[in-house]
Amino acid sequence: MNEQDVDALVTKLVDLPQTFIRKLGISLDEELMKIDLEMVHIMILHMLLLSETNPMMSEVGKKLSISNAMMTHIIDEMEKKKLVERVRDGDDRRVVKLSVTKRGQEILKKAGEHHKSMAMKFLAGLSKNDQADFLKAIETIHNILSANKGAVNEKSH
Repeated sequence: MNEQDVDALVTKLVDLPQTFIRKLGISLDEELMKIDLEMVHIMILHMLLLSETNPMMSEVGKKLSISNAMMTHIIDEMEKKKLVERVRDGDDRRVVKLSVTKRGQEILKKAGEHHKSMAMKFLAGLSKNDQADFLKAIETIHNILSANKGAVNEKSH
């Protein structure tokens, strides 16, 4: 690929998340908007639910490339909304772990159901051929990302 093609590909890759949001009509439903839920809140809730143990706040921030100061601010907001709880380590009170509350689990489930519904509506508006092409493209992207091809080394940021 020449430099111009690479530049065009990078531009499309960077624009992809916003294009998904705009074209799929992904938004939060009214109830979720009332609690002022942001995408970072959903990402943190999702990460916490996928963790086998309560991760340290600093670990979550590192995985999402969020500074400790910003994580403190975000988690303060999430605690006020009763989405997460800070859990102090019994042996070392400096260690702060995060736990999803029941309300946080319910909110994440509702957001997931809403996003799935919006995606289903989008796909229903496509022709069968476009649906097949879209599925193939998504599967290709998923497979490439899952195989870690071209992964960026975290230390290179």
